[in-house]
Amino acid sequence: MLNTSESRVKERWREIRGSCPVCGRKGWCRISPDGAFVSCRRQEYGAARTVNYRDGSQAFLHRLDGYTPPPPVSPPIPDTPRADDADLDKVYRAILERLTLACRHREQLQSRGLSRADIERAGYRSLPAACRAGIVKPLRERFADALLLSVPGVLSRDGPHGRYLTLGGLPGLLIPVRSAAGHVVGLVVRPDDPGDGGKYRWLSSKYAGGPGPGARIHVPVGVKPGGRVVLVEGTLKSDVAFALAGRKRTVLGLPGPHVINEALTTLRALEAEEVLLAFDTDVTSNPHVAEAQYHGLYRLRDDAGFGDKAGLLRWPPELGKGLDDALLTGRKGGPS
Repeated sequence: MLNTSESRVKERWREIRGSCPVCGRKGWCRISPDGAFVSCRRQEYGAARTVNYRDGSQAFLHRLDGYTPPPPVSPPIPDTPRADDADLDKVYRAILERLTLACRHREQLQSRGLSRADIERAGYRSLPAACRAGIVKPLRERFADALLLSVPGVLSRDGPHGRYLTLGGLPGLLIPVRSAAGHVVGLVVRPDDPGDGGKYRWLSSKYAGGPGPGARIHVPVGVKPGGRVVLVEGTLKSDVAFALAGRKRTVLGLPGPHVINEALTTLRALEAEEVLLAFDTDVTSNPHVAEAQYHGLYRLRDDAGFGDKAGLLRWPPELGKGLDDALLTGRKGGPS
């Protein structure tokens, strides 16, 4: 351990002129007067400890001599299959336990009509922009690397001490996706800055040679079997609509405007008696959504055998685009 205060560390250490021996980049990183330690601002993996400075900044302290980092990760196996739902649940819950929910994301959820209890029940978290390796590193003591790499979103990358595990995805609000059995089977991110992409992104390892998340149906916490089931577009939308309906009407989230096979198996698992499609109001102006609705209704009536027990749920456009918007408007007393 270093026998000096954090403030003195920052004052006495000098900035590395060339490339940092830890992260390999220039600027920001500092080295101790005796050259035995590097305070790296970028690379957490392999650090002996984390230094928190008084101004709120953070760095990772690396020993250049006499330090043995954790064992490197073996190269990923191409076309790694996705873990089964039980294993996905174990790993995703372990990840969620190591994360918190940022105030800005909590405020966003509350503005959509969710209560504090609703937010805690759903298990939302915030995916940070940095220090992702520190989230996954402790999980290696509980799970084999091969299992972790079979979970969409867990990636292996090259570092100064070899390959290490981290999490992919843009920083933002993290939304757990649950199956009818209650397993957390996926994580969806609502990026703080989506750029040119969509508003919601599934955590995936596919772009790094690992497994993709697949197309999964979301079943909110507390849904009971039987009765009428409403299908909406989106994980968060189903959570909000379910909460605003007083948790009395079952609302499931589709990964898009399509009634996929998993939707039919989920409806059977929940012993649904009646099914309503509640797509956004742009279904009247978007031919692709309109076509998906037509085929979805056909699948529910014929393939799933609901017949005339499958239909459409509609509301006046002035109430809002989605079912969650319409329910929130209704709670507030109608359109202004």
